[in-house]
Amino acid sequence: MLMEPIIVKVIICVAVFLLELGTFRLITKINLFVISFQPLFLILAIKFIFEKIENGKGKPMNFGSVWNSFCVLLSNNWYIALLYFSIMPIIVFILVCVSTKKHKPLRVKKYEKLGENLVSYVMTYIVPLTTLSVGSKFSDFLGNVILFLIIMILYIRLDLAYLNPVLILFGYNIFKLHLMKINGEEYKDDVVDYIITKKSEVKFDNFLKSNNSVVRVNTLGNDLVLEDET
Repeated sequence: MLMEPIIVKVIICVAVFLLELGTFRLITKINLFVISFQPLFLILAIKFIFEKIENGKGKPMNFGSVWNSFCVLLSNNWYIALLYFSIMPIIVFILVCVSTKKHKPLRVKKYEKLGENLVSYVMTYIVPLTTLSVGSKFSDFLGNVILFLIIMILYIRLDLAYLNPVLILFGYNIFKLHLMKINGEEYKDDVVDYIITKKSEVKFDNFLKSNNSVVRVNTLGNDLVLEDET
């Protein structure tokens, strides 16, 4: 009987993973936004474990106490959701990148580097949310969930979901590309794509200059591409 709830939770996590994997290209900005908050989720997941140990009167701090506290927290559905979103979104992103085969060339008119507001992003949004504790009331969790959703809507509407500290930590850079037609003609309106690349700004600039401003990419979403380095 004890195994039944665990099996149900595993099935739900697998189902969410497959849903996230299958819809990544349809809701790219939402997925990138969730990835950008993974450090927060991981910090909270670890913080809750040690708070559980500290709440245990006289419990020594060792591997056993950490593991026991972790196992106790796994009975909490909120904690399982927190643990899932602290680990899996970046794995989904990697799998999507590996499986994407939609090669196409883009001609770049100009580009902009993103990331100048990264510090203010971290200080303004991630740090205040870390005030949650394992003993927080439901109203505290609800308030933070509402705050998180408001931030998500704002960042998606303002195209700030591409300001992604996790991808930067993984060695990627994100540039905003203003495009022209592949034959060199101007579009009637400004056409923009965001490119994820391993190249630094200097290397990316030199690459464009040496390749007549053309870069080959794989499509990850409506306006998100990954540089094709094959």
